[in-house]
Amino acid sequence: MSPCRFGMTARVNPTRFFPARRTIAACRSITALVIAVLVLALLAGTTAAQNVRATAGKKVPMFAVLAAGKLTLVQDGARTVIGPVGVKGTAKPMTVTDFQWSSNGRYLGWEQSNLSTGRGAIGWYDTVTHRRMSYTVQFQYSEGLSVSRSGLALLVPGADLNSASTLTTLNADGHVSRRSVAVPTSDNVVGYSGGFIMGPDIKSGTRLWRVSLGGAVTKLQALPKPAANGPLYEVTAVSPDGTVFAAELGDHTDGCGIGSASRIFVVNETTRTVRQASLPAGPRWREQSFVFDPKDTLDATMVDCTQKSTMRTAVLWVSPRGVLTADKKGALVATAAAGDLAYQAGHIKLGGTEAPVLEEIASGPLTVNGKPLAAINSAATVSWAP
Repeated sequence: MSPCRFGMTARVNPTRFFPARRTIAACRSITALVIAVLVLALLAGTTAAQNVRATAGKKVPMFAVLAAGKLTLVQDGARTVIGPVGVKGTAKPMTVTDFQWSSNGRYLGWEQSNLSTGRGAIGWYDTVTHRRMSYTVQFQYSEGLSVSRSGLALLVPGADLNSASTLTTLNADGHVSRRSVAVPTSDNVVGYSGGFIMGPDIKSGTRLWRVSLGGAVTKLQALPKPAANGPLYEVTAVSPDGTVFAAELGDHTDGCGIGSASRIFVVNETTRTVRQASLPAGPRWREQSFVFDPKDTLDATMVDCTQKSTMRTAVLWVSPRGVLTADKKGALVATAAAGDLAYQAGHIKLGGTEAPVLEEIASGPLTVNGKPLAAINSAATVSWAP
């Protein structure tokens, strides 16, 4: 009986270990085992190679970053500073204060201003053609911004309970139009591509209203009524498609001095539900900012008001149905899209002289999937393209 031979340097003679009548079976078993090992190795190598190719070829979705008063677009790894833009008639520098995507993720709009002069501007940018436009405006109290293919729109609430609101449309072709809209006035108005959500209105304290870009007004669901002599609704936000709305019931007049923890309500117009999101147990969490991700998950940055000069933060992920799905303690930014995560650690510093000011302090650079984004080291706001 000849010993079994394999394509290896070492050779094995199974007759030394098995009776002669079992030699053939042993050879077959060992041969099958070696073949199985080789096949598994090849499969593992193929899978690893496929994973490497998939990782190498994967593109991070487009997103915008507001940091240090500048709005930056990050697209295919390239960074483009979009705003602020120069404003004719003033030499004073401006900073970007807010920005918003269109619901299709192609157009980006922003607001910029100089607090000392009261001058301001709004901008519009097409991420495909790189066309841009800007308009000089005199900012007024509580405006909503709508960004769409046609351009920009602003809704300014009436000055009192008996005054109409003003809807201004600024088309990409340069045409500007204004119209009055009879809608109950509110201190809160937020925009999305199809129009605006105003409310809760001052008179009822609970009712929400939808205003289309054409000026049509629709009554929406009502928020829960605040307690007598308790805090009112302060901060609101709407998803880019206008289907999910978030409102925070809380007191921001003293920063983090007194008052109860924030209460967050999520209004879903698709499911016709209004639900209060649960907050992590423990400290007195106070809302700092709201951002919606492409899946209409609310990313709520919260501050721990049980602390004093330096306060920790957490980013809560709240589903479109108002369910708390995760909380990222110690984060200023934690927002995801298509499996990619933008993250920045930090805290809140209490400052101000005449009135309390909550300043966001980054303890590290903005990272995407763990990799630092160059030149973004100050506290940032991140929003993925829908």
